[in-house]
Amino acid sequence: MARKLKILFLAAEAAPFVKVGGLGDVAGALPPAIRSLPEKPDIRVAIPMHSQIDLTRFPRKQTAAFEVWHSHGPITAEVFETKRQGVTVYLVSGEPIRQASHVYTSDTRADGHKYTFFSLAALELCRMIGWQPEILHAQDWHTAAAIYA
Repeated sequence: MARKLKILFLAAEAAPFVKVGGLGDVAGALPPAIRSLPEKPDIRVAIPMHSQIDLTRFPRKQTAAFEVWHSHGPITAEVFETKRQGVTVYLVSGEPIRQASHVYTSDTRADGHKYTFFSLAALELCRMIGWQPEILHAQDWHTAAAIYA
C-alpha cells in the first residue's frame, strides 16, 4: 500500500465549527474534498477554539497540552480533537484565543498575537503527536506565522 500524503490545513475559521465569511466555507469544504481523492491523503485541520464554537455539537477529546514560547514567558496551549466527514480537526485553545470575544476584531495587535499563538501551537502540536505534515496549507494572513516558523 502506498504511503499517504500528510497535509496540515490551518485556518482561522471553518464551517460548521465557526464561520464568518468565505474562508469559513472553503476551510470547511476543501479538506473533506481533498480527503475524498482516490489517494485518501491524511489531511488534518487546525482552527482556534473560538468562543463562538458550540462545543456541545462536536464531541472531542483532549489531545495535547504544552507550552508555546512568548517573549513574556510561555503560554499554555490545549488542543482538542474531533472528526468531521472523516477528517481530524484540532481545536487549539490558549489564553490569547480565550481572551478574544470575536473571531476577528479591529485590534490588529490582539488579532496578531492570537493568530501567531495559534499558528505556532498548531506546529508544536505536530511535533508533540509525532505527525510530520509534508504540506502546510496556510489560509490567509492569520496562519502566515506558521510558514516562517
